[in-house]
Amino acid sequence: MKKITYLFLFLLCSCAIETVDTKVPQEEIKLDEATMFIDGETIVKFNDETTEKIENNISLSSIVTKSSSAQFLESIEIVSMERLFPHAGEFEERTRKEGLHRWYIVKYASKTSPTKAATDFSSLEGVEHAHPKRRIKRADFNDLNSRLWGLYNRNYPGIDINVRPVWENYTVGSSNIIVSVVDDGIDLNHEDLAANCHNRNYNFVKGNTTINAGIHGAHVAGTIAAVSNNGIGIAGIAGGDYANGISGVRLMSCQIFDGDDQGSGARAIKWGADNGAIISQNSWGYTFDYDGDGQLSGSERDAALRATISNSDKDAVDYFIKYAGCDNDGNQLPDSPMKGGVVIFAAGNDGLSNGAPANYEPIVSVGAIEANGSRSSFSNYGTWVDICAPGTDIYSTTPNNSYQSLQGTSMACPHVSGVAALVLSYCGRQGFTNEMLVEKLIEGSNKNIIPSRYSIGGLVDAMGAISYGSSASIADAPELSLQAIANSIECSFPVPVDSDGVKVYGISVLYGDDRQAVADATGANNSVQEYSLIIESGIGEEQTIRISNLEFSKQYYLKAHTFTYGFNYSPTTEVLSISTGANNPPTINNLYTGSYDILSYERASIPIEIVEPDGHSFTVSHSKGSEIESLSEQGDGVYRLSINARAGVPGTYTSTITATDEYGSSSELVIEYTLVPNRPPVVTAEIEDILMTRKGEEYIIDASKYFSDPDNEILKYVVTLSDPSIAHFNQNNNNIYITAFAYGETSVTIQANDAMNESCSTSFELAVKDPSDPVRLYPNPVRDFLNISTLEREMTQTNITILSSTGQKVFEESLMVSAFESGRIDMSGYAPGAYVVTVNFAGQTHKKNVVKL
Repeated sequence: MKKITYLFLFLLCSCAIETVDTKVPQEEIKLDEATMFIDGETIVKFNDETTEKIENNISLSSIVTKSSSAQFLESIEIVSMERLFPHAGEFEERTRKEGLHRWYIVKYASKTSPTKAATDFSSLEGVEHAHPKRRIKRADFNDLNSRLWGLYNRNYPGIDINVRPVWENYTVGSSNIIVSVVDDGIDLNHEDLAANCHNRNYNFVKGNTTINAGIHGAHVAGTIAAVSNNGIGIAGIAGGDYANGISGVRLMSCQIFDGDDQGSGARAIKWGADNGAIISQNSWGYTFDYDGDGQLSGSERDAALRATISNSDKDAVDYFIKYAGCDNDGNQLPDSPMKGGVVIFAAGNDGLSNGAPANYEPIVSVGAIEANGSRSSFSNYGTWVDICAPGTDIYSTTPNNSYQSLQGTSMACPHVSGVAALVLSYCGRQGFTNEMLVEKLIEGSNKNIIPSRYSIGGLVDAMGAISYGSSASIADAPELSLQAIANSIECSFPVPVDSDGVKVYGISVLYGDDRQAVADATGANNSVQEYSLIIESGIGEEQTIRISNLEFSKQYYLKAHTFTYGFNYSPTTEVLSISTGANNPPTINNLYTGSYDILSYERASIPIEIVEPDGHSFTVSHSKGSEIESLSEQGDGVYRLSINARAGVPGTYTSTITATDEYGSSSELVIEYTLVPNRPPVVTAEIEDILMTRKGEEYIIDASKYFSDPDNEILKYVVTLSDPSIAHFNQNNNNIYITAFAYGETSVTIQANDAMNESCSTSFELAVKDPSDPVRLYPNPVRDFLNISTLEREMTQTNITILSSTGQKVFEESLMVSAFESGRIDMSGYAPGAYVVTVNFAGQTHKKNVVKL
């Protein structure tokens, strides 16, 4: 399977346990063994002689003769020994033939570390291999989504497993195909799984037949064979056709995860073969994250990059491949669709160039892609990866009749298992072998859509796998019509069917400027050129292909034939001729309707459309008139010239945009624009003084009546008060809201700022007066100057008299006073004490007391 096999030099993180090639220097790796291995258990393979003695109930300590080994066995305190692969009943003969009966799980009571125990066991006489019992992990990520793009990708056509043509023309699955799902438990009662679940399942964690459903196992199972066409949930790849009474493939739950507990993957794989499965689905792998931080770094990464399959897992895989669907002698059973089995593994989710146990050569290893065809960032990769499948945002079944999306190579792997089950459903028969199935999967995969640099193989292709090696042929040549566009030729034809009644897969056009050479061409003739295209249109629909990069104004000759998915060709058309046209340069359309006089605060956005009438590729260059310009592509041939006038200098500038096609023909668009100098805002009217007569009173100033901007900019206002305690100001667009807080007078300045921070301002007086107190004397007490104001908006002659506490007149004078202009009396020379101030204005007299300090 693997085109190139790499020998990974570090097995199960301990070079002392297995004999391996040491061409690459090894370095000591310190592990937190509790996270890597199962404490108190070692997997041991004995030789035939020792195994026979153990089976005769002779204790291991009695078998070992070396004193040092006896001391080790005494110190290790063996508790129990049991076969890794239990007695297989009717299949015990082949189990022993393959040596699987010699694998034992040895449990011990001492605190010896798993790696040291395995090393010491490997040194015992009669032991061929020993390794710690490794912890394994599911290869999954959670990411809720609700798309079934893996089966039919509407957003990125062609980047899916191409299963719909198989459903339509070949098969929807068959109940004689059994897929063992080595994972956590399948939900055997799920509304969308139950009808396709096998009646023989086993829990290798609990050692019984009770299956406890898990999210991971149920999800994997749904991708393979959720019941299709039942109006519920999702369609599985090989899930049958419920509405038409066709059963899907059978899902066998081999549970190796149950909550935080785990069982033996090797035991589960072998059991599947002994119980009728011919496809072994495995979305699990070894764990190297021994510090539990969710990342592989340092020695963890080194261990992961060097890991290979354990010997016990290897033997189980080899057994499944050899004996699934077969009798004890390895002969295909009469009712089996295939001789031998196929083991499919997820490549792993560490984003590394290695992955164990999937890197074992006989295994079909599966990498993951995203919906756009790129390799999933988490997917392991390398030449050891055979094939890839959708692995990101995969929607499937989960326990309790629910559904959700998960991602990981765990989700990619069942896509391949499902396609394998479909292929067997259609192609399985006496004489069909596991090698044939693997060849169909890998050679039938879509290698054109996944770049080889991804190192994850081709994209699994259900139609490709079914059709690989097909002998279907096409009877008639396509009915071709031609049209020339510049140096391109468009060929159109209605899509025909092959001899199996399936639409043709593609078309191949042979063409050149020599009529005879085209007439003689067979496709292998290099004297003419060939253009091939995969057909997407349906049967009878019009399909058009375009042959480009021809010479301009030249006569061409061509003929065409279609071909099946198996690359069987129809007869060619007669030779047709057509002349190409002349080259046309791109056209540039200015879509802007605004002014090219750009104000200093503006950011102009000029849309431009570039059309290539001949369909050629083109480049766009921009000669700037100023550094404040930028040109960006918006898509669909639309570009946008942005001019940030705020960062520029006033003046006139010229910008030139040139579009040049791939043959050098060009057009240009010249745009001349002027950056207009900024003009500051101006005061258009003065704001009258404002009198308010109660706290909480609100007054609105419409600033647009007092300020304007010659450039029509939106102005921003800043309000300043000489006494901020008197009132509060808020702004909403041009409205300035004044709310009175306290009685008193304050000077107010409003400054208007434009976008370039140029400004103008105007001031007015604001008075908040108590209507029940027409005269205000302040400050009181007074040290030097006494201020007197009234409720009058206009200046009014006011007579003021001040008497001392003895009744002596110390001041008498007439002053002009208003609510905004106070009268001011110098009392700095007066003696401290109480005074009576009499204020007479507008025919009214008011008396108030004031204290001089």
